[in-house]
Amino acid sequence: MNAHVPAPTTATRTQLPRALVRRRPAFAFKIGQIVFSGDLMAVVTDRRRSAAGRELYDVDLLGADHGRPHRTFLGQYLSPTH
Repeated sequence: MNAHVPAPTTATRTQLPRALVRRRPAFAFKIGQIVFSGDLMAVVTDRRRSAAGRELYDVDLLGADHGRPHRTFLGQYLSPTH
C-alpha cells in the first residue's frame, strides 16, 4: 500500500552559502583546438566529464590514417600544440 503525502506548497530546502557550492573547473581544451597525444596530432571534436569528474575528449586524428581516425582520450593524456 502506498502512503500518499501532499507536496509542500513552499520550498523547505535550505540553500548552501556560495563558498560551499563546488564549481566545476573549465575544460583544459576547446573544441576545434589542435592537441597532441604522444606523436599523434588531433583536433578536439567533443568534450565531456565522466561520472568521476575526469575530462573526456573525442578527437579526430590529423595526417596519416591510423585505422581509427576518431578516438576518445582522457584529458591527462593530451597536451596542447608546441
